Amino acid sequence: MTQVIQQVNLNLIPQVFGANSVLVPCSQYDKSYRVIQFNVYNGRELYSIPSTCTVIIRGTKQDLTGFEYNCEFSGSQVIFPLEPQITVLSGKVPAELRIVNGEELIGSANFLFMVEPSPLTDDTIISETDLPLLEAALEASAQAESYKNLAEQSAAEANESASEASDSATIATAKSEESNTYALKSEGYAVGEQNGVPVGSDSIYYENNAKYYSEHGGGGTHNYNDLLDKPSINNVTLEGNKTLEELGVPLKTSELTNDSGFISSIPSGYITESELSDELDNYATLTQLNTKADASSLSAVALSGSYNDLTNKPTIPSKTSQLTNDSNFVSDANYVHTDNNFTTTEKNKLSGIASGAEVNVQSDWNVTNTSSDAFIKNKPSIPTKTSELTNDSGFLTSVPVTSVNNKTGAVNLSASDVGALPTSTTYVLSVNGQSGAVTGIQTTSNLVTSVSSSSTDSQYPSAKCLYDMVGDIESLLASI
Repeated sequence: MTQVIQQVNLNLIPQVFGANSVLVPCSQYDKSYRVIQFNVYNGRELYSIPSTCTVIIRGTKQDLTGFEYNCEFSGSQVIFPLEPQITVLSGKVPAELRIVNGEELIGSANFLFMVEPSPLTDDTIISETDLPLLEAALEASAQAESYKNLAEQSAAEANESASEASDSATIATAKSEESNTYALKSEGYAVGEQNGVPVGSDSIYYENNAKYYSEHGGGGTHNYNDLLDKPSINNVTLEGNKTLEELGVPLKTSELTNDSGFISSIPSGYITESELSDELDNYATLTQLNTKADASSLSAVALSGSYNDLTNKPTIPSKTSQLTNDSNFVSDANYVHTDNNFTTTEKNKLSGIASGAEVNVQSDWNVTNTSSDAFIKNKPSIPTKTSELTNDSGFLTSVPVTSVNNKTGAVNLSASDVGALPTSTTYVLSVNGQSGAVTGIQTTSNLVTSVSSSSTDSQYPSAKCLYDMVGDIESLLASI
């Protein structure tokens, strides 16, 4: 899963806790995929944490239990994956970043985790509506209570019936004894009495009773067990000490016929009493709550966490006009600030430049690119021939002649006609004092680089040839 990295700046310079504390917003139940990157400063400079130190994040949650975690760090950055224990309860969680080297505290910085309440807890059962389940639970509870009351009523009625049966038996016995005594008296049998009640040994009484029965064909009895047509409950004759179970009186709802269709088990989606007890173990008891601060004694801001509930709130300016302009900011909307402000001379010079003026560029006659700033537009055509000029001065373009060297008409002249030299003549100003037509000129075809007996008078040696000849003479002279 991609981690969410949250940048937080902390300063090791001590500050008043709670007044200017750094807030680290987070949500309830945030897991370790949210990573807080703390950038540690020492005043205005980033603080490089020594590699031998240990960085610890610790604090106290809303339930007054603490936490402490070691963090990874590099340079001035501390990496802290947000732990679930910190965000399990919503509210303000005061914490601090501590830098220690062994037992020595190097520095610390306070901050607050602001844990925003989650609108849905992690273990909440998602449902469209809880009303049907609640109604079913209430109905089941009512049915169970009804079964209980019915069982208690049945048991009470059974006890009452048993008591009435016992009373009836006692009355019947008393009447039977009274009847027997009267009969015995009327027949002359001796029966002891005390206050109108037969007394004497049972043996005498029974003997007299038996005598009466034998002579008169029956009679009463003082023993309930000897009665005929004794009452019964659920076809169980009421005699002796019968228990409710022996009388067939149901003591459990499972022994009753469920003709009303009461539910017999808890529907799925509801928790049992045991599960409820386990869940309640995660919550504070009344005794534990009594040791906490009384909410009525707290200020409104302690309960709401809202800035609006604070007292003595500072006036926070909302306009620049409410601030002291100690930085000399310019309020003129048309003013453009620059670090190189114009002087008056420069401003006047700038004002004298015509609109649309451009920087001067050296023009070049030979530039042919029309988009170049050096291109000269509308250049005139400069004539290179006299025929391209208007002969407004009437210069002669041809001279009519009537005769040349005594020749007329269409004259064809040769060099001899005008005393000119042949075209093959080489012309120089002067050669060896001669001017005009020079004769005796040597050509390179007569130049030789060595001399021998076959050399002619029309040939002439080169300078190298003469040097070699002089060198040979010097060698011969030196050898003499």
